[in-house]
Amino acid sequence: VLFRFLPFYGFRTLLLAALTVLVLTPVESPDLAGWWIPAWLFAGYELVLGDIDAAGVALFNFGLAAAVMLLVWILDLVRYRLVRK
Repeated sequence: VLFRFLPFYGFRTLLLAALTVLVLTPVESPDLAGWWIPAWLFAGYELVLGDIDAAGVALFNFGLAAAVMLLVWILDLVRYRLVRK
């Protein structure tokens, strides 16, 4: 519903995949056990504070989630193309 006005299926689903990665990629806080934070927020905060190692872990999680979501997006485009024929 959020991106329904966009004309191309591939672009619409790419934006949804990017939004999914942005919002749903968690990193556990080293200060509080069981406290999960979005990876982009944690990485940005740790970069500002100067803790490159903690930011690197968060960015690795973010990159891994983005790679998995890119694979899912490509497979969805293949499925969409096969179903439309």
